[in-house]
Amino acid sequence: MEKVKVVLGVIGTIFSTIVDGMGAIFAVLCVFLLADYVTGIIAAIVEKTFNVEYGFRGFVKKVYIIILIGLITLLERMVFHTNHLADGVSFAYLALEFMSIIENGHRIGVPVPPQVMKVFEKIKCDEDKKKKP
Repeated sequence: MEKVKVVLGVIGTIFSTIVDGMGAIFAVLCVFLLADYVTGIIAAIVEKTFNVEYGFRGFVKKVYIIILIGLITLLERMVFHTNHLADGVSFAYLALEFMSIIENGHRIGVPVPPQVMKVFEKIKCDEDKKKKP
């Protein structure tokens, strides 16, 4: 139990250092990443398509986003002494996570305003067109 406390303390310290230096948008992004992951699991359970392996891959992707933004922050500070790029990348991922949370809500059966669904469907349609050769 002591080892767990130490590990969690170290992780908390590192996270606090990164968040303090990166600004509020990174902290908000972390909340959105967690909300997207949880709502995705709920949606999969509701649809009876829950798959542990798929869920783990989703978790790994969320961790990768956090690592990527952390590395961008470190590199940007070292080279430019700024934080604008990392904030911009965080905001872009924040928007993607928000769209995914809306999609998960729709999959769960939560009513989504028609205007929001119209925009969401347009974006998804454009993405599908880009994926086709």
